Amino acid sequence: MWPTLKISSRTKNRIPATEVAPPTHAPDVGDSTLGPAIPSAPLDRPELPPHLAPASDFFHAQAEESHRQIDERWLRDVFQGDAPQLTLRATVTGLLIGCILGVSNVYVGLKIGWATGVALTATLLSVLVWRGSTRFGWTRSELSALETNCMQSTASAAGFSVTAVVVTALPAHLMSGGTPIHAGWLMLWSALLCTLGVLAFLPVKRAMIHYEELPFPSGLAAAQLVRGLYQKGNDLVGQAKALGVSMVVGALLKWQIDVTYPWWPARIPASLSVPGTFAGRPWVEYTVALNLSAVHLAAGALLGVRNTLWMTLGAAVTYVGLAPVMASRGWIDGVDWNSVQFGFALWCGTAIIISTSVVALAEQGATVGRAMLHLWRQLHSGRETGTDPLADIEPPAIWFRLGAPIVAAAVLLVGHTAFGLPWWISTLVVLATLLFATVSARASGETDISPAGPLARVTQLGHGALAADLTGNLMAASITATGAASASDLSVRLKCGYLLGAKTRLQVLAQVIGVVAGSVTVVGAFYLLVPSADLLGSTTFPAPAARSWALTAELMTSGLEVLSTTARWAVAVGVVVAVALTFFERRFGIRSWWMPSSFGLGMGMIIGAGDSFALLLGALVALAVRRTRADKAGLITPVSSGLIAGESLMGLLVAALLALGMMPD
Repeated sequence: MWPTLKISSRTKNRIPATEVAPPTHAPDVGDSTLGPAIPSAPLDRPELPPHLAPASDFFHAQAEESHRQIDERWLRDVFQGDAPQLTLRATVTGLLIGCILGVSNVYVGLKIGWATGVALTATLLSVLVWRGSTRFGWTRSELSALETNCMQSTASAAGFSVTAVVVTALPAHLMSGGTPIHAGWLMLWSALLCTLGVLAFLPVKRAMIHYEELPFPSGLAAAQLVRGLYQKGNDLVGQAKALGVSMVVGALLKWQIDVTYPWWPARIPASLSVPGTFAGRPWVEYTVALNLSAVHLAAGALLGVRNTLWMTLGAAVTYVGLAPVMASRGWIDGVDWNSVQFGFALWCGTAIIISTSVVALAEQGATVGRAMLHLWRQLHSGRETGTDPLADIEPPAIWFRLGAPIVAAAVLLVGHTAFGLPWWISTLVVLATLLFATVSARASGETDISPAGPLARVTQLGHGALAADLTGNLMAASITATGAASASDLSVRLKCGYLLGAKTRLQVLAQVIGVVAGSVTVVGAFYLLVPSADLLGSTTFPAPAARSWALTAELMTSGLEVLSTTARWAVAVGVVVAVALTFFERRFGIRSWWMPSSFGLGMGMIIGAGDSFALLLGALVALAVRRTRADKAGLITPVSSGLIAGESLMGLLVAALLALGMMPD
């Protein structure tokens, strides 16, 4: 028997403890559900209980029911009693997969400024490994559905929200000339901020998930995926093979590009240059090339045609259309990447992204209002534990009422000691983050999009109005970004657990365990991948999200007067373009691939034409597969996830070999 991390419960099993079991969005986009499974020899697995039968709907509250009646019926019809959930094997599996995918997200974040959701990939890998080991007789049984649910929480916490600091605030700090920060402080900082986000969601969990029944599309998709995986005969062999093969392909491609051994025979270039010239200069001088990175192709497949098309349009207009004209008139120094970037592209792109974030957040005024109202009601509710039917299932109120102040105090102490954050400013930011985390979770429930990035921009702007401290600005914003992302991640995972009949307090513990382990892993991976700050902002690690953060902090610290005339005009144009495009999006809706994407346009200006072309190519390949081979469309997400994981892990290996002197520079 595997030991179980248990919390005592006085609740009787309401139904037999039969074993029963997505996409998260980037800090500043999501996965698709799996396609049809490929039949194979069924394993001897238990049937699903009636409430999870494939033809049945998930649990829903009824209009005439009170809150207590909803809880009692869920307890009677859905709750799985003391079925194994947070077992040692589920925890270890989640930690291993989550930490590996967390390293992948650090690599991808430094490459393209985007982090991939890990829940779907973690679920696939876990089921593949345990189902295979059971089939070959290496283990007595595979993980149950509720163990898989807890594993998913641990993996998602260890591989997603913990990466926010090391792909935004930390590289932004280093690119701005800041001194290196000790890894220990950053590990503690990331773990505390994620835990703060977890605790912030607890008071409003039941209001949003049980009673309002916010859709949380990604949580519902995760529950459907886990339920589908545990149907008899559903072994998902095709998706599992696609994931494994694509990981190998991504790793080999990265090795062929980065290997520096003189005796290695067949190296390939990192990009393919476009032949010919434009206006008397080779295309490569305009950053026009095709990046051969598997990460870019795979990320494009997940981002979709709309975003990548507008990225490419933004890059083409900037580097091919505007740059030669501006250089000829002396407005920028030249058409090379650095001149265009720091002359106007970076400022205009950042202005577009920030303005879009602020406008989008302002339009969510109703969401913010509801979040504040529910937080106030829950904190002042008079629910007595003894009369609560879910008292032994939900986290006790003391977890928030005692845990939140303790974690908040630790955040203030670390912020002041390690980063020099003034006590009064960090106190304001922490209090705002408790609210922002609730806002972010509600936005995830209503729209499936976490506004962690826009909320962090608000913190940057607010901090800039209070103090002129660049490092403080970045680290204060990291409190909001990480806390909000962590709360959104937990809310999606708990929605899945609620639909499957899981014990919430065990799932929250799984999330915290993942947060602690993931923080250690991703910070260590960052310093291994980036031994020198010179790599940040280069073609090796463009770190576009971090550059945007750094520029915002610099503007908030020094003011617009430090900018050249061209850069100031670029900021003004970016604000106008963002407001116009955001209005157009809200007025006409997103109905087709050609509709403007202000996020895509701004990111294209920052990352350049070569990377944008690769992203668009990946999106077009995925679109072609969906249109011509609909039966293979379900493989797009596993293949893309595998390519990203394979390249990023090989990138970490190459970095380790270089650091140890086992590979020549």
